[in-house]
Amino acid sequence: QTAALLVSRLAGIKRAVETTASRPELGALLARRDYAALQSLIDEEGVRHDDLDGSSPFASLFVIDARDGEMVVRWPTPDPEAKGIDLRVRDYYRGLLASPAAGAYVSRAFRGVTDKLFRFGVSARVIHEQQTAGVVVGTVTTDDRMGLPDVGHESLVTAVLPRRDHN
Repeated sequence: QTAALLVSRLAGIKRAVETTASRPELGALLARRDYAALQSLIDEEGVRHDDLDGSSPFASLFVIDARDGEMVVRWPTPDPEAKGIDLRVRDYYRGLLASPAAGAYVSRAFRGVTDKLFRFGVSARVIHEQQTAGVVVGTVTTDDRMGLPDVGHESLVTAVLPRRDHN
């Protein structure tokens, strides 16, 4: 039952990231470097995908600019410690661009830059003028809930055995 719930949850997370990345104004704002408007858009998207209990499936939702690999906006809060870090080396970016499959990409697990927690990313391309302008990434922490809303069976624990990403 928990495995089926996780599969369903992952499909929902992929849809949410794809929907966010496909918003036409997102690519235009990114191309213009209108980060204030882009932050408003990503804040709106972050809360739009909340569960009925008000929890979010995402630990974070952010946009990477393809020009320099920088995280230009982030929900729920900006991350000043990520400033200047080129995230194009991460699997959620490289794996997405290398994948022949259409739609969202689920990355290998990685350790967060600032909080050092393990999570995985679900990413989708931001297209502007038929080019990849950036990438939207939703991250999910690999804790016992795996981004699931609180369930009534607290004795259930979900475990994930990720392969280490050395980037």
